Amino acid sequence: MSSATTVFIVIGVILALAATIVAWIMIVPENKRPKLNKFFQYLHDLFNFKSLWLEKILKFLYIFETFTCVIVGFVLLFNFSSYSGIYGRSHVRWNGWIGLLLMIFGPIINRIIYEFVMMLVLLVKNTMDINDKLNAQPGSRYQEKLAEAQRREEEAAAHRAAKEAERAAYAQQQYAQQQYEQQRYDQQYPQQNMQQNPQPEAPEANQDNNG
Repeated sequence: MSSATTVFIVIGVILALAATIVAWIMIVPENKRPKLNKFFQYLHDLFNFKSLWLEKILKFLYIFETFTCVIVGFVLLFNFSSYSGIYGRSHVRWNGWIGLLLMIFGPIINRIIYEFVMMLVLLVKNTMDINDKLNAQPGSRYQEKLAEAQRREEEAAAHRAAKEAERAAYAQQQYAQQQYEQQRYDQQYPQQNMQQNPQPEAPEANQDNNG
């Protein structure tokens, strides 16, 4: 492996770690879900295993293997082979019994195997559904945690708003203090203020001087 490839792999791992941290903070928590759009809600359900892909994959494989047993078994019904018997006579042998057995017992065995596997998957799925229903009831631990998280967010937002209001009030106070000091200075030293900021002459006086 070249050094350039190693560098790109390290950069990719670092970016993946950063994306994982962002997703863990902004998407995975349950209290974040109501504020997410549809795409990020899908990612939230995906990262929290709200749905089981294994169930759909097993169903697809079961249907595929069942059709395979039936169709391949049907094709094998027309399988014949020839062989040489005693005295060099040629005989034809029917091998369709293999396809017949495959058509009859293949779907049955396939069904039994997948029923055992699906029992485990459905057991986990039903447990997840029961857990979701219990969490949705008022007064559950999940609802208490969600309410506590929302309360903390509201307190943090109120704290930030109070800080912003405090900074704005302080800035307003500083501005008013500067204005007050400027007015006092203008009252105490009016001549210096006039010299520093001379008043422009009236337009009529300029016209007279020009005349």
